[in-house]
Amino acid sequence: MKILFRLSYFFILVLTFFHQAWAADASQKLIQALLPYQQAQGNFTQNIYDQNQNILLSNKGTFALIRSVAGEKSNGKFRWDIKEPMQQLLIADGNKIYFYDASLQQVTIKKQTVELNASSPAMLLSGNLEKILQQYHIKMNSASNTEDFILTPLKSTFFKQLLIEFTISKDKTVLTNMTIIDHLGQRTVIHFSQIIFTASPHLFQFMKPKGADIINAVT
Repeated sequence: MKILFRLSYFFILVLTFFHQAWAADASQKLIQALLPYQQAQGNFTQNIYDQNQNILLSNKGTFALIRSVAGEKSNGKFRWDIKEPMQQLLIADGNKIYFYDASLQQVTIKKQTVELNASSPAMLLSGNLEKILQQYHIKMNSASNTEDFILTPLKSTFFKQLLIEFTISKDKTVLTNMTIIDHLGQRTVIHFSQIIFTASPHLFQFMKPKGADIINAVT
C-alpha cells in the first residue's frame, strides 16, 4: 500500500512538473510571437456574438500601440478608435486612459495601471508582456500554419477566457484574431488586418473634443 501511495505521489509530482513546464513554454512562445509588435498600427473589425452565435453588435476601426519594455517604469501606449457604426475612442498614454463616446459627448478618465492593462485584453498587446502574462494560465495549440494561445485569468475579471490566434506565413507569425469569452458565454471576436510595425507618438495624445464633458476624472 505504501509503495502504491509513493508511486501515485511520484506521478502527481511528474505531471505537475510537466504541466508547469508546458505553461512556461506556452508563455515564452507567446512572448516571442508578440515581440515584433513593439510598435504597430492597423485596422480591426469586431463582432460580438451571443450564446447562440447571433451577432449582437459589429464595429470597425483602427488601432495603434507602443509597448512598454522590461525596466521601464511607464506603461505602454494604446489607441483603439472605433469609426463605425458609432464613434468611440480609447487612448492610453502610459499614465491615464481616456475614453470618449461621441454619442454621449462624454470623456471618462482613469489611471493606467499594470493591473488594468492585464484585465483588458486589447491593452494586453501594449503592456509589459512578462508582467502581464503572470496574470494568466496559458495553453498553446499549434498546427502547420497557425499558433493559438488560450489565456485564462488567474484572478476574477470580466472575461472568462481569451484566445489569441496567429497565422504563420513565410516564416512570419502574424496576429490575426483575438476572441474574448465572457462568463455568460458571449464572444467578442476581433480580426486584425493591414498591420504595420510603426506608430507615431501623436496618436496617443488625447485632445478633448469641443463640447464634450469630462466625467470620473482622475488626477
